[in-house]
Amino acid sequence: MAKKILIVDDESEQVDFASVLLEENGYLTVRAMDGREGVEKARAEKPDLILLDILMPEQGGIGMYVDLKRNEETKNIPVVIVTGVARGADFDEVLITQGGTLPPPAGFVEKPMSPDIVLKLIRDVLP
Repeated sequence: MAKKILIVDDESEQVDFASVLLEENGYLTVRAMDGREGVEKARAEKPDLILLDILMPEQGGIGMYVDLKRNEETKNIPVVIVTGVARGADFDEVLITQGGTLPPPAGFVEKPMSPDIVLKLIRDVLP
């Protein structure tokens, strides 16, 4: 059975790119345009993995990540952070400050996404 991936990004071209890439490689995709919609879809759709942008209107990616990891229904869904902002100690500090002690994301992918890198990361996370 195909694995389901929730793509959460406010940039429709990023969502379209990721959806086409993943669907061409045998994954099912679900889309959300901000963190609030993303949390709702995560609870309703029970995806196997979430690709999550950080900078979004309404509820951003960090707020969504905190909500997901604090909720019994969604806390075990692996989350891969997709961002134009380079990852570093700042991101880890924001997670600790925003959410207490939360588990780290399953991985990070920088925008623009490289198809090979994102597919390898997903395959590593979803055996």
